Formats: sequence, structure tokens, C-alpha cells
Amino acid sequence: MGTAGFVIGSEKATKSFKEPLFILIGYLVFTAGNFSALANGQAVLHDLSKNLVKLSENHDIVNLSQLKAYSVAQVACFYWSTVVAFCAVIIVLSWLRLRPRTNSTAAK
Repeated sequence: MGTAGFVIGSEKATKSFKEPLFILIGYLVFTAGNFSALANGQAVLHDLSKNLVKLSENHDIVNLSQLKAYSVAQVACFYWSTVVAFCAVIIVLSWLRLRPRTNSTAAK
């Protein structure tokens, strides 16, 4: 993430399209591994919330009927949408920096 932020903030990091491309590849590898851990943790959290709601149905002292964790699919949708948006921003900014600039004074 820090390297991707460097690409966004620094024109020196985008001398060619190779630098942002390699940074995006590294970011995507990171996000794939990170998502695996996130999905496993979210599955445990989802199961825990379902079990706690079931247990609280038998007790009048604690009402956990409103407790609901997001499903793994909901988290995945948000996660991958964020990844795609982040990658799109990197690509667009890199492309804007690398495209040939027209010199407005040369036209005069």
C-alpha cells in the first residue's frame, strides 16, 4: 500500500508504465493473500454471531437477536470492489502522467 501511495504521489515513480504495472502486480498478490485470511476470519465471526443469537433465544437476560455479522460474500464484494477501484486509480493516474503533453506555447 505504501508503494502504491508512492506511485500516486510521485511523478518520478512513473517514468514508464513498467513501474506502476509491477507495483499493481505486487499489490494484487498481497490482496489475494490478505483476502484469504480475511475470508477465514469473517466466516468464523459469522458463525459465532449465529451461535450467539441461538444461545440468547433461551435467555431473557441477554437479547442478541439484532446481532448479525456480514457474510463472507458481502465482505468479498466490498473488498474486491475496493481493490478494483484502487487499481483503476493507479492505472489512470499513471496513464495521465505518461501520455504525451501538448505544448500550448508551441501552437502560437
